[in-house]
Amino acid sequence: MAWNQLINHERIKKILQHAIIENRMPGAYCFSGEEGIGKDALAIEFARTVNCYNPIINDKIIDSCGQCKSCRLFDELQHPNLLFITALPSGTAAEGRSDSPLDKLTTSQIDQIKEQLSIKAENPYHQINIPKSNTIKISSIRQIKKKLTLSASHAGRRVVIISKADAMTPEAANAFLKTLEEPHENITIILTTSKQEALLPTIMSRCQLIRCEPLGTSEISQFLIDNYNLDGEKAETVANFARGSLVRAIEFLDDDVQLLRDNVVDMLRVSMKRNTFRIDLMGFIDEIVKEKDKSRVEMALTMLMLWFRDASAYQKTNSESAIIFKDQAEPIIKFTNYFKNDISLAVEAVEESIQLINRNVQLQLIFISLFIKLRNIFLKN
Repeated sequence: MAWNQLINHERIKKILQHAIIENRMPGAYCFSGEEGIGKDALAIEFARTVNCYNPIINDKIIDSCGQCKSCRLFDELQHPNLLFITALPSGTAAEGRSDSPLDKLTTSQIDQIKEQLSIKAENPYHQINIPKSNTIKISSIRQIKKKLTLSASHAGRRVVIISKADAMTPEAANAFLKTLEEPHENITIILTTSKQEALLPTIMSRCQLIRCEPLGTSEISQFLIDNYNLDGEKAETVANFARGSLVRAIEFLDDDVQLLRDNVVDMLRVSMKRNTFRIDLMGFIDEIVKEKDKSRVEMALTMLMLWFRDASAYQKTNSESAIIFKDQAEPIIKFTNYFKNDISLAVEAVEESIQLINRNVQLQLIFISLFIKLRNIFLKN
């Protein structure tokens, strides 16, 4: 994927290309911005370009050739000068200092990791999803330190990409800080994060911060039309739902995600019953949290939040055109006509619940607490 195939981020592309041409690249970057807007894709293209054998330079623009051996290795994320770090599952036993990040994992887990990296190589916008992978372990940071102390086996610039760097455990973050403090020649470390505030200030102070803006609705819509053969109306609906995130837009095309939205709306409907709602509601909750998958839980709550936003927008405008989930227009209108309460309070309640997901609050408790709040909002007399 060349620079011109990356959606938007023209300002950032110019900054990175200029740094490469001038050979004035910092030891560490932090690409910060909303989830799913292409931060990893920018990092991978930077790494590809600085390692290309025959880069194409035109005025102040530099691009990889896409044909040399180095570029072909980057097509598979298999270049010796690239180290891609992401969250991994916990192993079957405690880790020792000399263990690699994969040593304690099962064969099935390793196969899942390889599959996800293969998809990421094909589509750098892909959101890596490995079950029960919530943290970047200290063994992954030790792997970085070990590799950087070895002599480079290939010409070019070594690039370490730490995807979702905010997932580092406290121990991993402190170990990584020590790595940043050590001088490294011809090496660039790139952190990508949607939660910059979760990173240690001492880590951020050693990185050149690049703020990545959300993608435009029209750009996402056009991408969906060009790559997924959506008609204009459907593409615009999905792009509006995505709120600047290409990954979120692509995820919504998945039937499972749309089913998840429908299920969480059914949860809302059940929770609004006056009396006999508890058993049915707990059944819905248990089904969503059974895999302890925080990403799935966050997606479900995001769907509910956006549903409420549609309802709130309709409540304020009395116009169906304000509704993004067009296929949910009828139930949204019925809901707003029946409940006269301020629906924006429900939006705030769901947003607060989403924030609790990464604070180690029990997932089941998040849902129970949320739906009690929603009942208080809509059923109070």
